[in-house]
Amino acid sequence: MHEGHIIVDEIKAHDPSINATWTNDDRGQPNVVIRNVFDRETQDAIVSWAQAVKTAGRVRRHITIDFQKEIPHSDVPDTILRTEHF
Repeated sequence: MHEGHIIVDEIKAHDPSINATWTNDDRGQPNVVIRNVFDRETQDAIVSWAQAVKTAGRVRRHITIDFQKEIPHSDVPDTILRTEHF
C-alpha cells in the first residue's frame, strides 16, 4: 500500500488539484485512480510522473492507473476513460 501512496503524493506534488486516490488490486499491486481529468495531455503528464517514480526505484511493483469520469451523487459506477499499466 505504501507504493500507491508514493505515486499519489508525486502526482499531487505536481498538481494538487488532481483528484488522485489509490488502492491495491487483488494481487497487492498499486492501483491509482484519477477522477475527472479529461485532457489527454494532462493524462499523459500524470502517467509520466508515475513512471518517473518507478524509474527512480521508489516503486517496484506493477502499477495500474485508471482515469475515470465520476458521476457525483449517483449510484452509477464511474466510467473508465483510460487505463495504463507499467
